[in-house]
Amino acid sequence: AGIAERRLESGDTVLTNTYSLFVKKTLLKAAERGKALKVIVAESRPGGEGVELAVELADAGVPTQLVVDLAVRYVMREVDKVLLASEAIAANGANVSKVGSSLIALAAHEARVRVFVVATSLKISPETLVGELLEIPEADYPVDLPVEQPLRVRAPLFDVTPPRMIDAIVTEKGLVAPEFVVMIAREMYGWPPALASIPELSEGFLRALGEGV
Repeated sequence: AGIAERRLESGDTVLTNTYSLFVKKTLLKAAERGKALKVIVAESRPGGEGVELAVELADAGVPTQLVVDLAVRYVMREVDKVLLASEAIAANGANVSKVGSSLIALAAHEARVRVFVVATSLKISPETLVGELLEIPEADYPVDLPVEQPLRVRAPLFDVTPPRMIDAIVTEKGLVAPEFVVMIAREMYGWPPALASIPELSEGFLRALGEGV
């Protein structure tokens, strides 16, 4: 959190989404050090984890706004930095995170706003070398639809942000450009590594949805 916090400056407006302890700690540490930040949090459906993060930041005294997911491009003109969480970081620097993250990065890229992925190095998974080809799990997420006939509701849990839309990845090992993630992966796991597959990352989230967390 300390390394990422140093990238934030007093007066910054920071956009984030979903619920990440690493992102939360980064923002709270910046506030503790007297940096006057404003935070905008996307609600992060399905699941709405961003709502919980927004409430906790506001309770901690951090000026926070909650926005619907489709408003991220609209508010990007107010944003100075983007902080994204991570479910897994591919060896090529792509970031697997809560669905909607790639749209935030795309809007930031268009607006020339810097995007930082904040995570532990344990999220680096060389098995995801071609992250864009991952089969993203989907949840059966009930919603109220203004129609009588049954419709299938598609609710992918994650999406993949390509490395070209990420300025830096911040872990406890330091701040690196996405293209250097493969070096950290080799240092940590050797080559080739033996790791669990990415679809397993969705199990905890699916359980949380089922329990109403």
